[in-house]
Amino acid sequence: MLIKVADGEYKTTAITLQHQPFAHRIRIEGNIANPTACKIRFIADVNKQSHGILFSNVRGVTFSGFHLIGETTATNWTSRCLLVGGGAHVSSAESSLIIEGGGEGLRVESNTRFACARLKVSKIATWGVVVTNGAEADLAYLSLVGNGKNTNPVRIPAHINPETPDVYSNGVLCSDNSRLWMIDARISAVLDAVYAARHGYIACDGTSVDQAVTGFMAYQGGILHNWGAGVSKSFPAGRRGKATNCDIGFQSIWNSTMFVYMAVAENCRMGFICTTNSAMHADSGWAKNCTYGYYAHDLSMLSAGSTYAASTGNTTPYSPVSWDPAANRGGYMAYS
Repeated sequence: MLIKVADGEYKTTAITLQHQPFAHRIRIEGNIANPTACKIRFIADVNKQSHGILFSNVRGVTFSGFHLIGETTATNWTSRCLLVGGGAHVSSAESSLIIEGGGEGLRVESNTRFACARLKVSKIATWGVVVTNGAEADLAYLSLVGNGKNTNPVRIPAHINPETPDVYSNGVLCSDNSRLWMIDARISAVLDAVYAARHGYIACDGTSVDQAVTGFMAYQGGILHNWGAGVSKSFPAGRRGKATNCDIGFQSIWNSTMFVYMAVAENCRMGFICTTNSAMHADSGWAKNCTYGYYAHDLSMLSAGSTYAASTGNTTPYSPVSWDPAANRGGYMAYS
């Protein structure tokens, strides 16, 4: 069954599709070729909140061709623009979804699956993408632009949170035994860009981050994989994961693991940092014009083979410079 939505701008507080036993027969389509022509703008309910598009317990439905627009004002706080939860399986056609504004952009949670290549996300107050609680998402070629690395925070209204905390624009979070694939993503102007936490797994080969406080983070058992590729038929110019103009380029912390072969950190305060019983494999890349190029600390191991010749302009290229149990509280560095 095709639900075809004509071009135009539609206003709603929320749209929910749930508990449909034949969801695999449902296609919801706006303008797939030009999603900006079919806008859904979320407006406030009596509680000054809006809730976006919600899918729950529907498997196989497709949702394509829309520009979703949320707000983060005192009179209209959009909790998120798109939520896939409750075991739902949802997919969208390539380049057919744009998410703009709102507290969160996309949330995929609770053993669900979502796929959309070339998704565009911008102007989000907290996290552009959240994948959590055993969910899976495939967001190849994701484009995400935040509100700025050093921008002023957004204050959550008191009727949403009486403590009125300040929140900052972030990129992608994958946590709590979830998995996210997003090869060749481009993320910029955020606080934390790519964050694998609490046994979350992110495969983001070829992904680049620019203008962030932290580019790539593996935290509390998280695993992050950003593998480069040399010149080949598939990648005639080669391919590398990159963190540029960040406070921290790549960080593995608290029993986490990061595989970032061929990765590049440039113009960062700390290029690659591995600490607190963690491991980082960062061979065959480089750090340039960083305060610290490669830094291992607190019973952690950082492998940086074949990085010495290409790493230039760093104040401290490697720390420790040789293995010493007392150096950096047992940090181990291997480089060449």
